[in-house]
Amino acid sequence: SMTDDETYMGESVGEAFNIRGAITAGVDYFFTESFFIGAEIDPFAYTYNRTLIKPQEGLSNLDANSHNFGIFAAPTLKIGFLF
Repeated sequence: SMTDDETYMGESVGEAFNIRGAITAGVDYFFTESFFIGAEIDPFAYTYNRTLIKPQEGLSNLDANSHNFGIFAAPTLKIGFLF
């Protein structure tokens, strides 16, 4: 029967995206011309996220916006070889 179908009440649709920006600082130390070790960190980072869900026909949309701030985020240790 149609009532057992997953689309009986209508289809749900969702979408989400985010945008991120950061200031990055770091240093690299070259042991030779082709080998280095480095470190970097984001002293400040900002991410905006938007999520929208359209549950079913006749129901209002569910949406959320979030703002995330990071301080001293994403510490990274780098080991590199140049070719």
